[in-house]
Amino acid sequence: MRSKMTARQSPFSRRGSRPRRSVIVRVFARYFHLPRAQLAFESLGAKVLPGAFPREVRAMDAYSIWREVPAYAVYFARLSLDEHAEPVSFRPVKFLMSLFF
Repeated sequence: MRSKMTARQSPFSRRGSRPRRSVIVRVFARYFHLPRAQLAFESLGAKVLPGAFPREVRAMDAYSIWREVPAYAVYFARLSLDEHAEPVSFRPVKFLMSLFF
């Protein structure tokens, strides 16, 4: 099962809303998703406990890390400018292929 837990999917993410009570979240994801997920939940006012992730490393992780590093930077910059910014999806390989095909 694939899951995309970003600020948009969190239970208290309606534009401009904040949780009415203290919310504690524990994130379970691949290790390269944890920093951005933590940023998303903290921007909504939730306290994030250290997440859990599988300890194995796969070759595909190199591609995922390549996507997550700039995604974190972009998400951080967008949240700095507008605290209600929605996540944006960008696929670098699709973009590169569109330049040639």
